[in-house]
Amino acid sequence: MNPLCSYGITKITIEKYLFLFNYLNNLDYCIIRLSNPYGERQNPNVPQGVISVFLKKVFTGETIEIWGDGSVVRDYIYISDVSNALVKVIEKEAPKKIYNVSSSQGYSLIEILSYIEKVTNIKPKVIYTNKQRKFDTLVNILDNTSFKIDFNWNPEISIENGIERTWNWITKQKF
Repeated sequence: MNPLCSYGITKITIEKYLFLFNYLNNLDYCIIRLSNPYGERQNPNVPQGVISVFLKKVFTGETIEIWGDGSVVRDYIYISDVSNALVKVIEKEAPKKIYNVSSSQGYSLIEILSYIEKVTNIKPKVIYTNKQRKFDTLVNILDNTSFKIDFNWNPEISIENGIERTWNWITKQKF
């Protein structure tokens, strides 16, 4: 609840405004905090979306630049698991106002590269740099227990299967 970057501050501010509008006007809401969604149709030509960006670079033979040593850990969730979770929220009144929707599993960039190599049978070209952002956290894994219990939901797509599905989509694109 104490973000270290403007993006996080903006997200918390929006949550607080929703709380206020609920208090003042009885506006109902449910906040879904997503971990790092990925999958087909994610734009691989922008800086966000590590898995799609890395897969496109492997497909086109480009070098992947990693800031730091690749030990940064993030929680990735496949897009169909996100969609299924959002449908659950639409179909049932949420008992709480804020939920994490995630895989609740962390993977380092090095592990992601390993899965990519396994799925694609191509060894990614990687360079590690000293670039870093002061506000980046080393580990960010969301706890989805409340959502799982309240909505009888579980993520179904493993990281390897999700990377494989995304790779299959990437290989059909024209870059």
